[in-house]
Amino acid sequence: MKEKIQLLLIFLISVPVLAQEEDLKAKEKGLRSSTNLTWEGNKKLSENNFIEAEIDYRKAIAESPDNAAAPYNLGNAYYNNETFSEAFGRFKEAGETATSKKEKHKAYHNMGNVFMKRKDYAKAVEAYKEALRNDPKDEETRYNLALAKEMLKKDEENKDKNDENKDQEDQEDKKDKDENKEGDNKDDKDQDK
Repeated sequence: MKEKIQLLLIFLISVPVLAQEEDLKAKEKGLRSSTNLTWEGNKKLSENNFIEAEIDYRKAIAESPDNAAAPYNLGNAYYNNETFSEAFGRFKEAGETATSKKEKHKAYHNMGNVFMKRKDYAKAVEAYKEALRNDPKDEETRYNLALAKEMLKKDEENKDKNDENKDQEDQEDKKDKDENKEGDNKDDKDQDK
């Protein structure tokens, strides 16, 4: 009886371990397949075959959520085609998937570039800051951050100036309306006589 219990315990312990090993093997196989598809996408992109490259990158992403290179490379392809919304989504995905600081840095740096293209300087500043948190020594990101801050400052100054001009125009419009109202009343008085 004691031997049966020991065998049962060994079996109960070994089943989850075997299942974990199978899951790990399936993940590794998926990652290998995803990496190969990413390479195929890179090759097709270098041959200026964007459509086929996009297909391979999308397959790579579906094959393994652990492959940060596939969404990053697809993001670069979209960026180069000036499809900035799609590029941003893929860079964001790459940043969330990335396990190394280097991968995270590249993804956030490129998100900042997308925001700069969209003239959303506040978000660009935040993206570049996040990139620098992952690689504080990158001079290009540091330069882009400074540029984004300068553009944000100019943008805010222009908005303030436009607000002042609008306020002034509104005051002038109100003054004109008041003067017209007074003139209308005077005309009304003249007609009563």
